[in-house]
This record gives sequence, C-alpha cells and structure tokens, in this order.
Amino acid sequence: MPVGNLLEHVGTEPFPEFDDPLLMAGGTEIESVLKEIEGRREKKGLGAKNGSEVLMRLAEEVSSKLELPPAELRGGSRRRLVVEGKNLISYVAIHGYGITLTHVARGLNVSIQSIIHGVNNGAEGFRKRGWRLQDFIKQL
Repeated sequence: MPVGNLLEHVGTEPFPEFDDPLLMAGGTEIESVLKEIEGRREKKGLGAKNGSEVLMRLAEEVSSKLELPPAELRGGSRRRLVVEGKNLISYVAIHGYGITLTHVARGLNVSIQSIIHGVNNGAEGFRKRGWRLQDFIKQL
C-alpha cells in the first residue's frame, strides 16, 4: 500500500491483521487469561519458606522409606541409594508440589542439571518401587 493511501486508511477502519477479537476487546480477554494462569501458579507453587519445609518433610519421608539418615540426603554423598533418594525427592518436589528447580537444587545441595536428571530418574524409581506420586503426596 503506498504511503499516501496508508495515511488515508489510518483512523478510518482497522487493519485486517489487527482484526483479532482478543485485541479488539481492549485486552480484557487476554488479561483474564493471564490472571487465571497466575492464579493456578500461585495455588500450585509454594513460597520459599513453605518449599523448604516441604523439602525437609520429603527428605524425612524418603529417608525413612530407604532407611537412610535424612542428613545424608542433604549432604554430598554419591552412594547409589543416596542419589536415588535425591532423585525421588526431586521428582515429588517438582511434579507434586511445583517447587522450582533452583529451590530443590539448593535444598539438596546439588546442581540444577542434577535435579533435571534426577526428575527423569525419579519417575523410574517410583515405578520400580511401585510407588505413586499421589499416594506419596497424601502422606505428607
């Protein structure tokens, strides 16, 4: 469209590419969707304090099931059973409680990459032991 015609077109009728009902409604629909998403995030996610409490309880629960001292799960041990315990905690904390990767990594004293790896292996650990995520969360 030539510039002269563009100037005549401005203000007379909407451009077809902006003829989106969400945009035409003044953004109210978009705002409501964003508020709904934020509300879900607030319901699922936990604050730093509550996230730490959940991690402590998860460490206690997993350590008792695996017959390990809870302090060993928060330490730097690389024993297979300790690593499996951290994987299980990572899986529950992230998928069950929505705790952030960073928060879980700090709580377990490992890197974020270890948590990502642990979440994948934690799912397998749950299947191997016959545990279900829903049952585990109900116990806490």
